[in-house]
Amino acid sequence: MKDNINTKVTDEQFIETLTENDGMFALTAKAIQKKYNVSYTRQAVYQRAQNFAEELATMDEELIDTADKNIRKFLNNDADPERQFKMTIYVLNNRGAARGYGKYAKPNLPAEPEGYFEIGGKEFRF
Repeated sequence: MKDNINTKVTDEQFIETLTENDGMFALTAKAIQKKYNVSYTRQAVYQRAQNFAEELATMDEELIDTADKNIRKFLNNDADPERQFKMTIYVLNNRGAARGYGKYAKPNLPAEPEGYFEIGGKEFRF
């Protein structure tokens, strides 16, 4: 079985199957095998998907949108105050940084970083 790009499946068919499987490479490989009766590996899907960066980015954005919608729905409608409080903390830690929320302050790096910055007395080098 070859790991190179399988040309028995058209780009349109490949993208359609990848989208149907939410960008999951292993599931896409299995679906291609079943749907088009060709041998296809997860690695082959991964390699071919690299040619479709825009489509992969769109799938990732749609996933984030769905998760965000679910968080908002549960945050506004959850009857359990403890779980609602935990979700509030999660949202503020992960989405509220621009308003000053979060576990750690984000450093203001110079346009030309000198190779390190400091937060809370700890020095970070890169």
